[in-house]
Formats: sequence, structure tokens, C-alpha cells
Amino acid sequence: HLSAHVNRHELRVRFLAANLVEMIRPLVEDAVSEEQLAHEVARECDALKGSPLGAHILRCIGRAYRICGNRVLKQHRRQTRLKGLKSLDASLEFSDVMKDKLRVAKNYV
Repeated sequence: HLSAHVNRHELRVRFLAANLVEMIRPLVEDAVSEEQLAHEVARECDALKGSPLGAHILRCIGRAYRICGNRVLKQHRRQTRLKGLKSLDASLEFSDVMKDKLRVAKNYV
């Protein structure tokens, strides 16, 4: 019984990973602009928040990204202080379109 549960879980993780890869592939391959991808993500978030538990799922995803992002920034800040390198946030540049979409996306989370 436990091995069947583990197998279902592994299949689910592989399914989700494959979907995520396919979702970001156009951006990685430069087939779509940041604006197009941001619009598509916002559309999917809007659809998800209307489903049962959708808003809760989006909040959980948002929290996970915020926690991981803060962890990476803290680690990078520690490393830059030790090595005397330029800070990551000083060199991090998003396009205006992406900044606007991120501001709007926070309303989904």
C-alpha cells in the first residue's frame, strides 16, 4: 500500500515538473516576451483563484516564493560581504512591464 502511494506521489511530482518546464519553455527559448508570459500567468492565477481552494493554493505558492527568494538574497548578501562583491539587488533589473505585472500579481496571492 505504501509503495503504491509513493509511486502516485512520484508520478504527480513528475507531472507537475513537466508542466512547469513546458510553461516556462517559451520564455527560455525567447519565443514569447516577458509581457506575454506575465499576462498568461496572471490569466491562469485568475482562473485558479476561482476554483475550490485556489486562493489558498496561490497564497501558499506566493509564500514559498517569498521565503525562498529572501533566503537566496540573504545568502547572496552574506557571500558578497565576505568576498567584497557587488550586491545582487543592485544589479537586478526587471523590465517595467514585468514590474507592473508583479505588482498586479500580488493581488492574486
